[in-house]
Amino acid sequence: MNPDAKRKLREAVDLMTPAPRHLVVARLPDPGQPARWQRAAAVASACLLMLAVGGMLLYIRNAPNAKSTTATTPAASPAATAPVRTPTPSPEVTAPVVVPPGSPPVTSPAPKVPRCQANQLALALHPLGLYTGHRVMAFVLTNKTSTTCFLYGYPGVGLLDAAGHPIPVQVIRGGGQAAIASAPQTVQLAPGGTASFTAEWAALQSGPTPCPTSAQVQVTPPDDFDQLTIPEQIGPCGFINVTPVFPGGNGAPGQS
Repeated sequence: MNPDAKRKLREAVDLMTPAPRHLVVARLPDPGQPARWQRAAAVASACLLMLAVGGMLLYIRNAPNAKSTTATTPAASPAATAPVRTPTPSPEVTAPVVVPPGSPPVTSPAPKVPRCQANQLALALHPLGLYTGHRVMAFVLTNKTSTTCFLYGYPGVGLLDAAGHPIPVQVIRGGGQAAIASAPQTVQLAPGGTASFTAEWAALQSGPTPCPTSAQVQVTPPDDFDQLTIPEQIGPCGFINVTPVFPGGNGAPGQS
């Protein structure tokens, strides 16, 4: 028997054994007492012994289970704090656009129209007349491509002699007697569309030196660096007044 079992047996015996003052000790048979009293005392002693042994066995039987239960019961641990979970926002759902029946179709914005370049244009001249010694002429620009472009502002004008050398001349934006002063406007040229401006210059010689006469005229479209060249003899005496470009082939409004 291991020490632990011996200890438990000792505890059981001590628990079941009454104190000396309460212990009932069977007396030895007294020859003077009747035999029935002797038998009664013997039975009582046997019952007490049986009760003591039974209680001891019951204690021994239950003691391991109590120890096992105590040993396997875990100590109460502090309550664990559950992790805080941040809710994930659901993706925003965009409601579909419902077009009522019979509504016009939604169209995308029109592409940006580019500015007309010199290589997209053809140049022609249209004389408009003589006004008190001044010559007036419309310079017509035609879109010769298959794409739309636009013109805005004042053109440039230059004169060339027969050898192709520039003839000095002053170009003045606005002014003149026949041209009507007007602000520049955007002129959109579809394929085959025309725009024009008016040029006016003094045609009367004011001194002994004759006014130089050109063999060719060069026109630079607004905001461009390349020129269109056309054969034409004009002899401005000093300067040329030009208007902005306008829609159509008659130059400035009011010219014909």
